[in-house]
Amino acid sequence: MLLKFKQAIQLESVQTLVRHIEKRFEIQLVYLDGANDASLSRQECRNWEPALFTTSEIIKVLAGPDFSPQLCEVKEIVSVINEIESYISNYILKNSRYNDVVFGELIGPSEIMQSLFARTQNVAMTHSTVLIRGENGVGKDLLAQEIHSRSSRKDEVFIAQNCAAIPSALIESEFFGHRKGAFSGATQDRPGLFDRANGGTLFLDEIGDMPLAMQTRLLRAVEMGQFSPVGGDQIKAVDVRLIFATHRDLGAMVRDGLFREDLYYRIKVVELRIPPLRERKGDVEVLVHHFLKRLVDKGYSRKTIAADTLAFLSSRNWPGNVRQLDNELERALIFSGDAEELQIEHFSDDAAKKFVEPRNLTTTMPAQVEILERELILLALKKHGWNKTQAAKTLGISRRNLIRKVGKYHLETKS
Repeated sequence: MLLKFKQAIQLESVQTLVRHIEKRFEIQLVYLDGANDASLSRQECRNWEPALFTTSEIIKVLAGPDFSPQLCEVKEIVSVINEIESYISNYILKNSRYNDVVFGELIGPSEIMQSLFARTQNVAMTHSTVLIRGENGVGKDLLAQEIHSRSSRKDEVFIAQNCAAIPSALIESEFFGHRKGAFSGATQDRPGLFDRANGGTLFLDEIGDMPLAMQTRLLRAVEMGQFSPVGGDQIKAVDVRLIFATHRDLGAMVRDGLFREDLYYRIKVVELRIPPLRERKGDVEVLVHHFLKRLVDKGYSRKTIAADTLAFLSSRNWPGNVRQLDNELERALIFSGDAEELQIEHFSDDAAKKFVEPRNLTTTMPAQVEILERELILLALKKHGWNKTQAAKTLGISRRNLIRKVGKYHLETKS
């Protein structure tokens, strides 16, 4: 079998990986990387059969010249190659320099995410209160869990609570607990979030949605680690690491009188901001392959994704951020039916209906023009069943010009 590495990987890592694969699967491998393609002559390269199975962007696995269909069923061969592909992908993520891409459940090779990972690692081993800022869907909860798992409290409890999900009438009891008889329905003593998180970490999401009256009570618990249960006069002390998160601009809320200034400065001892996906579009390709692999692990069919579709997904702004991308990929796998490759039309109208975001200056004008041009050509081809003559008439260009652009944007076939 031939391994073709599409990205530069240190030669030592490649050799180690090849030895692992050969030992585990009892096969012989020839491997190439970008710097060592000359290790095989052109004649030797021509002897390799066409690709039997295409993996992620990291490798391509090809069947060797001695392959005989009579030796075993094709489906068994594909199954073995799939297993090798999964093994290689996991090996590279765990044992090569690509390990820096993954930070717990968060993934991001971009410089801005690498900086966030480094800062988070430094913060995790402290006991400081942390405020995580970021839009909905960026993974604030995942970062909070990672801070806990890398801290000295990792073996203690981690409790997460969305402040917006607690009714105003019950929020004080939920946080600090209550004594029996404190109010109608309080038939027994009940510990609150601070009690239950004692010794561990308490993650309070959407702190910007907390009512002002409750902010006053929370301030004392944040400052001194002390509180009184509802209906009780005994002061309780706890040892809790606090992590807060919000998608709101708390500074603006302070100026508008909607958030207490003293609480604001208490909870932002350390502030970490997770950038939206539109600020790190280079991460989209890595995220797509990660999510597709995870969906396969959940039982979905393994499918490839067209290069132009991947480029399209990377061009989107993704207002719902990583969560939206994940959901869209799952939807695409469901609605792609028997197709072996994901195309743009398999995604929802919300994701695919518009290629150009108005007032978006994250890409150059020529790039935006190309995106729009591709969309118009695709629409015309779909309308006329890929009849290029009719599509060219609709677009008002020559057939020869259309054929050139179809090749440029990889729109040669319906699939």
